[in-house]
Amino acid sequence: MLHDITPETTELIKQEEECLRIVLESLDSQSRQNSKRMGLSSQTARALTAQIVSAERDIDKQMLASDEAVAHQLSRKSHLAATELEKLRRRPYFARIVLAEEQKGSPAREIEYKLGFAANSDCRIVDWRRAPIAKLYYEYQEGEEYSEIIQGRERSGIVKMRVQVEIEDSTLVGISCRQGELRKENNRWVCRSGAALKDMNARDALPDVLSLITADQFRLITSDPDTAVLIQGIAGSGKTTVALHRLTWLLHEENSPLAPNQCLVLVFTKALRSYVTQTLAHLGAGAVPVLTFRSWVDKILPSLLNVKTVIRPEEAQTGGVSRVKRSLAMLLALEEAQLTGLIDQSAPYTEAILDVLSRPERLLKHDETGLLDRALIQEACVQTKSLFARGLIDYADDALIIRLHQLRTGAMAMPDGSQGLFEHIVVDEAQEFNSPEIAAVIGALRQPSHLTLVGDTAQQIRQDALFPGWARIRERFANTDGQTRLTTLSVSHRSSLPIMRLADFIYGEKRTSEGKKGKPPIWFKCLTENEGIRQILAWLERVIRRYPNSVIAVVCPNTAEARYALSLLKPTFGAAARLGDEDSFSFGAGILVSSVEQIKGLEFPNVLIWNPSSKAYPANDTARNMLYVAVTRAEDRLCLVTWGKPSTLLPHITSSLVRGHQPDSPE
Repeated sequence: MLHDITPETTELIKQEEECLRIVLESLDSQSRQNSKRMGLSSQTARALTAQIVSAERDIDKQMLASDEAVAHQLSRKSHLAATELEKLRRRPYFARIVLAEEQKGSPAREIEYKLGFAANSDCRIVDWRRAPIAKLYYEYQEGEEYSEIIQGRERSGIVKMRVQVEIEDSTLVGISCRQGELRKENNRWVCRSGAALKDMNARDALPDVLSLITADQFRLITSDPDTAVLIQGIAGSGKTTVALHRLTWLLHEENSPLAPNQCLVLVFTKALRSYVTQTLAHLGAGAVPVLTFRSWVDKILPSLLNVKTVIRPEEAQTGGVSRVKRSLAMLLALEEAQLTGLIDQSAPYTEAILDVLSRPERLLKHDETGLLDRALIQEACVQTKSLFARGLIDYADDALIIRLHQLRTGAMAMPDGSQGLFEHIVVDEAQEFNSPEIAAVIGALRQPSHLTLVGDTAQQIRQDALFPGWARIRERFANTDGQTRLTTLSVSHRSSLPIMRLADFIYGEKRTSEGKKGKPPIWFKCLTENEGIRQILAWLERVIRRYPNSVIAVVCPNTAEARYALSLLKPTFGAAARLGDEDSFSFGAGILVSSVEQIKGLEFPNVLIWNPSSKAYPANDTARNMLYVAVTRAEDRLCLVTWGKPSTLLPHITSSLVRGHQPDSPE
């Protein structure tokens, strides 16, 4: 909804534009001075090189070579400074705070700070990762009194102004303040309420929420580096973004000695890997490796088994057998056998796994679920023995092999082939990891507490995931003398509140505390597939016409259904419609047709859920979580189109949670 620009708002805009102008002038001046220094250093280096060539005595050559090295070093330093200044100029800061700070025996003094991704003292820009100053922005609201110890000195006063700004390519395009959400559109400023600063078009990285994070999230990001941070949160609460910002905060030299090559980020899908990689590059941490758990395992497992390639069986083991080997009981029995000498310390890892499986009493002793029995364990032993005899390794064995290696060597096979341990690991979508996998991740750390774990059990879609739960994970840290901090995020920054209300209904629990305004999702309930396809085409055409540069995700229950849906969309939309699967995933504008599994962890401004029928989403926990994931991918606009019998997980078509339409229903 648009509102008129008031005189007060106009004055604020002028103030912010003037502030940015002064900053840009200062950066330009710094760039000119730096260019002069760089030119002089290069000129000096060339002159010294010429003198070295003409010098006859070795002692003269050595002295000149030393001066030449210094000149080259200064030139390189100036070149790096030029790169940083140019980068800073494009987006110098994202927030501004003005303090009225108390002075002993004097009137309060106004002090201004700007928060950015890099510090620049001439412009009073501070790096957000420097918590002593940044916390004043994150932990206090406009008009509040503050009193903090900053750099060893007590500072008190009032936060006079607190403004979020959006700067794109050196241009101010958005302001968020107590007057409202201001946006520059078609070269004029408008005031919006109940909407984000801008319509999020196609993008290839997680949204930057640094200026929006809460005080609790900021404290989470800046937690003690020696504390494991476990983040559970609703869809769109920013848990992944918070985890990545924590990593970049840790990578700052003033916060910890952490280096990018000592870190690892593990994600669920290749598409999310691309998303996270681009986000880290945007945050200045592009050197941190990002891998899916599967690709991480594929890099390290061959060396542990002394083979060139790990050969997988054509068919996965049965669900019951997989459940045995992915269980907490299997992990505990294996660790106990290895640590107490019940299995041969030098035996191949495959033999050690078989030894544990051949003794059901060891597993049953640790099983608290009641889902394991002797017959099932015996079946797992027989199937696993058959696979190992043929030189095959099932995916359910991967984490067990890695964990055995860690217990025996105290080290880890690193992706480059060396032996070592990581200094920090971030795990996203942790609810899809089972107990042996989480234990393998923790065992890959030099200190168990150097971990950031992110997840949401409501979004668990792997039936064999067997996530042990947050309490069990914290219990494991207690056994390793590790420190943990568990936090829950319940505010959705992604989806509008009406979308989250529908998601909460599907999940069967009110999980969302608040969110941005928006319209309820639209639902076309059709009797026939032909009418359903007609409504899908019409809705997609309307969205493309209104938001031509935006991406629309068409979400199907599986890849096979996504391929079928694409075949029906291609005749109308041609190249604008594309498939998003494990091998090909693009975030460009147009229509992306994909499965729930592939779009997990991602977000889109527009989402259409393709026929959420009772067959595609039956009334069971896995289907419930899948539909919850599908709904919560939408930021602003969500459409459901059904034909036949809709999923019973959905509300009634007349519910206030949706804008229901029944196009071909009889009068």
